[in-house]
Amino acid sequence: MGSWTRPSSEDRCTAKSKQRGAQCDRYKTAGHGVCYYHGAESPQAKSKVDRLFALAADMALDVLVSEMEQADNSADRIRAARAILDRAGYGPLRRIEITTDALEKELEKVNKEIAEMELDL
Repeated sequence: MGSWTRPSSEDRCTAKSKQRGAQCDRYKTAGHGVCYYHGAESPQAKSKVDRLFALAADMALDVLVSEMEQADNSADRIRAARAILDRAGYGPLRRIEITTDALEKELEKVNKEIAEMELDL
């Protein structure tokens, strides 16, 4: 097992310990200045991250739309259009086949075991 090393100052939680008064030794959670213990997993913090991701998604969509409209060749425009459609839920259809043969065989096996147990009683 590897030895523990203190995170660099950029990666450390910025909260101060109540007992020692020193900076927390834990890694800060991505997107936050603090670790999970000091509030990075709180509902307010999660809401903040959700808002930041929504903003980033809007910006990314703007880039894709701009690329779709202004790309020099049609392959780039088509690629941008497909990316937008995929993310909007209009991507290529995917077919999933579910067979029940294995499930039915397992169910028969379980029913047989139950019947045998009832006979033993």
